[in-house]
Amino acid sequence: MTTALALALILGWTAYQDSLGVGNFIIQGSLISEAAGASVNAVTVSLYKDGSSVGQTRTDDTGKFRFRGLTKGRYEVVANLERHPPIRELVAMNTQNQVYHVSLFIRTERDPKTTNAATGSTVDLAYLRLPRKAQQEFERALRSSNEGQYEKSVRSLRTVLEQEPNFSPAHNQLGINLYLLGRRQEAAQAFLKATQLDTCYSHAFFNLGKLLNESGDHLGAIEFLRAGLACDFKSALGFFQLGVAYYQLNSLQVAESYLKKALELDFDHTHPIRLELANLYLKRGEMPRAAAQLTAFLQETPEAPQAAQAKKALEQLARAQD
Repeated sequence: MTTALALALILGWTAYQDSLGVGNFIIQGSLISEAAGASVNAVTVSLYKDGSSVGQTRTDDTGKFRFRGLTKGRYEVVANLERHPPIRELVAMNTQNQVYHVSLFIRTERDPKTTNAATGSTVDLAYLRLPRKAQQEFERALRSSNEGQYEKSVRSLRTVLEQEPNFSPAHNQLGINLYLLGRRQEAAQAFLKATQLDTCYSHAFFNLGKLLNESGDHLGAIEFLRAGLACDFKSALGFFQLGVAYYQLNSLQVAESYLKKALELDFDHTHPIRLELANLYLKRGEMPRAAAQLTAFLQETPEAPQAAQAKKALEQLARAQD
């Protein structure tokens, strides 16, 4: 027996995961990449106080993260990267401010002139090359974006780009803000510019591919998603969006292979991959396999925005199979 069921998936940028404590202070930040093949998605970020671990979270698709419920004191934020040294930033909570902002940059290269002899660490060279005013404006843009003030962030980013038009992270962040404001055509142009300036900026390629998928240009999405995966072959987001594109083009066998690969890489269940697989199995009339994906989705992410819809679809499947 078959039934005409369809799940309307909401494929927006995933909200970052909170690490929640008991105080009233917050650290929120962004991980920004200029290194070829370095993804900012689902990166583990740890928080230490007095040498002891007090929290851990993962970045969202745009590199954002947050720690809540903190008390005053001196903290160290550490982003743990697969093919790069950890990035560390000290945060001293000693004022009345309750929200502290952190920006972590994945550097592109080592240069003896910019290496700290005591620690062996380096700083992001492209960021260092920015004039001081542009650095401050870029930081201001990231803070505004983290606070949901996307128009304000756009204004700051345009100021940065007037001074440094080839700074690709600013174009990518501009695209994210414009997307969140519903200005998709402008967002696509910003993401495209970022990919043109840095031909291995996987984050920008995935953002553009996702946007094209949502706009119905699935062939265009495939082109950019493949380019991004050539630089970051461990991106759950990249494989997920590639699976979505092929599903929409009715290439179900190819879509299934990419979605399964995405599922293998999505350790923290960041993306609704199982819902897309359920859609695929429903389209092929494979009701038990669709039901299994819906059940697993509800077990793994019971608080997901799509949970109620998935539960309803599972109930409909059960009635259809009676």
